[in-house]
Amino acid sequence: LFGFADKNEVIPFSSISFSVARADAVADYLAKNKIHAIRVRGYGHQLPVANNDTEIGRHSNRRVEIWMM
Repeated sequence: LFGFADKNEVIPFSSISFSVARADAVADYLAKNKIHAIRVRGYGHQLPVANNDTEIGRHSNRRVEIWMM
């Protein structure tokens, strides 16, 4: 599970911890449903999928992705 934040959501140095908390919340939900994540990582505001200059873009960047490896 990989968590992300938008660049305006929190101060930059804490965006990593904020995105990890977002991914941890999803991991906890999955674990309660007997689906266990092997790895949880936060990328903060790195790797945006949309423009951070709009509310829609920032909303898109506040996300958790599940990468199957």
